[in-house]
This record gives sequence, structure tokens and C-alpha cells, in this order.
Amino acid sequence: RLGNKTAASSSAAAVFGGQAVVVSHDAPVLVGDTGYLDLQKNGWCGMHALNNLKGGDYVSEGACRAAARVCVNQLGGAVPFEELLHPRTGWLSIDVINVIGKAQLHIHVEENRLSPDAFADIALESDAAFLLNWNQKHWTVLQSWPPGSAPTHWRHTNSICLGAGRVGLRFGRRECSHEEVASILEDSSDSAGGVSLHRVTRALAGGE
Repeated sequence: RLGNKTAASSSAAAVFGGQAVVVSHDAPVLVGDTGYLDLQKNGWCGMHALNNLKGGDYVSEGACRAAARVCVNQLGGAVPFEELLHPRTGWLSIDVINVIGKAQLHIHVEENRLSPDAFADIALESDAAFLLNWNQKHWTVLQSWPPGSAPTHWRHTNSICLGAGRVGLRFGRRECSHEEVASILEDSSDSAGGVSLHRVTRALAGGE
């Protein structure tokens, strides 16, 4: 995995050190193994979501901690570490996700949120991708599928799989229709007390 603490800190600091970040809505977000699945065992939902989004073992727990420290410093200590990286669940704030995304994954996650109701108007576009924020408790991934120029459906990936006490569309990995995604969003919202969609785009540091 990328991201021992030193490497993650230096990479993230470079991004926050004044480099321009160009967001591209055309380049694909997914570049890794389409069959990759990072299952969650002991929290760290944000890390697992980013790895599942990109299709590989890219992000480590150390990289998440280092990115959260960068954000604390950048915000002048106004936001405590625990609000950026939850100590028990590993939930990451969007600020932390974007430090990792720009430095290591070349992605940007939009802070602007879409409601589950707004999903009805989202087109099934080439390489569309979203991170789903379950009321600051959990992250999952939604992507148009298959990757490339002619997607036919969606794929939702939850790093928490089906099991004892975990039954329903929202768990594990599922390829689904637009209507089934709406059901997953409703189910997730009922479970967590709310859910929002955040679009993922390709970000190129320094305009490269």
C-alpha cells in the first residue's frame, strides 16, 4: 500500500503547498483491478472505500492518520483530529479524503452533497462515481458499470459484507439498476439517519 507516514505527509504537504489542482470530469476515476474488493474487519471505512473506488491496495491506515494531521495543521487547530478521522470507526472527513485523493490517487471528492431524492435525476454516464456518506458514520462507493464508454448499470460497494445481523441490499458488493440504487439509498438512510452522495472526479496536481 502507498502511504507510510513519512511518504503520506510529504505528498499531502506538497499538494497543500500551493500546487494547482485541475479537476477533470472526462478522465476515468477507476484505474485499478475491477475485481478488487477490500473488506472491512476493524473499522477504517474511509480507507476501504477509497481502495474499493480505485480498485487496489492504495491507501493505508498510516496515510489516513497523516492526512488528518495535515488537515489539523492547515485549519490551524480549529477542527480537532477526532472530527477529521473518527478514532473508532475510521470515518474520514472529505477534507482528509481530498488530501489523500490529490496526493496519492489523483481524485477529488466534491463537498457539495446530493440527496437520495436527487439521484433520480443523475444520468448513467461513463465513469460516473460517488462516495456515499452515511451520516458521518460510514462510507461506501457507487460507480457506473462497467467502466468505459458504455455503462449499463451501477455497482455499489460496501466494505461491510452480508452476515449475521447484516441483511439487505446495502451490504457487500452489488450490481444494480437505477431503481435498486434508490432502494439502497433509502435503506442506508434509514439505517444511518441520513445519506448523501458526493461526486468523485479526476484531479491532476499541477495541471499535469
